[in-house]
Amino acid sequence: MFDRSVSDLLLSFFPIVLVFELPAYLLCWVGVVARVLRRRRPARTAAYAPRVSCIVTCYSEGPDVGHTVQTLLEQI
Repeated sequence: MFDRSVSDLLLSFFPIVLVFELPAYLLCWVGVVARVLRRRRPARTAAYAPRVSCIVTCYSEGPDVGHTVQTLLEQI
């Protein structure tokens, strides 16, 4: 039926592997290498203090507002 040998069949799939599979493998390996390099980099030790906003509703709360603000200030 078919006169193709196994080597001819493999050579016919080589362009598919070269075009589709090789770039996928390269992207995976680049991701692995980037993650390893990122892990080896020392972490930042400088003090980092992000800005935080606290929204406190205080409509008709009376003396409880002062207590709420005091507990928010103690969290610093």
